[in-house]
Amino acid sequence: MAEASATTDQLSKPRMADIVVIVAAVFLGFMAIGVPLPALPVFIHDQLGCGGLLVGWVIATQSIATLVTRPLAARLSDDRSPRVAAIAGLGGCAAAATLYLFASLLSTKPAASLAVLFAGRSALGLGESLLITGALAWGIGLAGPGRAGKVMAWVGIAMYGALAVGAPLGGALLWSGGFLPVAVAAASFPLAGIAVSGMASPVAGAVQPPVSFL
Repeated sequence: MAEASATTDQLSKPRMADIVVIVAAVFLGFMAIGVPLPALPVFIHDQLGCGGLLVGWVIATQSIATLVTRPLAARLSDDRSPRVAAIAGLGGCAAAATLYLFASLLSTKPAASLAVLFAGRSALGLGESLLITGALAWGIGLAGPGRAGKVMAWVGIAMYGALAVGAPLGGALLWSGGFLPVAVAAASFPLAGIAVSGMASPVAGAVQPPVSFL
């Protein structure tokens, strides 16, 4: 009995290096959210000539997409693996920033640029949903359910740390070079996150029968 207990405890010990990698990947992914934060309203209002209502809808589209795609993210994480979901989320964040880049290039055509921005914000919402769902399940799968709180706390630090660092960086890039370098930087960070995430050990998806999200 003692031997079985020791084995269980050993298996549940957090693999600190893996958790650090996951936290770093989340930080890099959320930089795609933080960096454009101060730049998007300025670009939409000043360069595209849109009013405050449209600015609000473009910003809100990300959160709406995140809410709508949560069940999809949960399914992918459970059916495939949390690592697959997290890496797909990083890809979604990079794709969103790439669409920002195209929106910047289309700034002389406000309607087209705005449509691309809406698509980018939708992709970012999906990416955020996949990244957070996958990263949390991945980290808890490696650290063990007894350390779920620590994993959630570190993932939260990565998220809000990226917003805190990314927003001033985005403001500086906007001031020095306009919206284009903001989009390039926002795309680069999650791509680096994909490279980093390959260093963490994978965990299997759920083995229980699927349960309705509702």
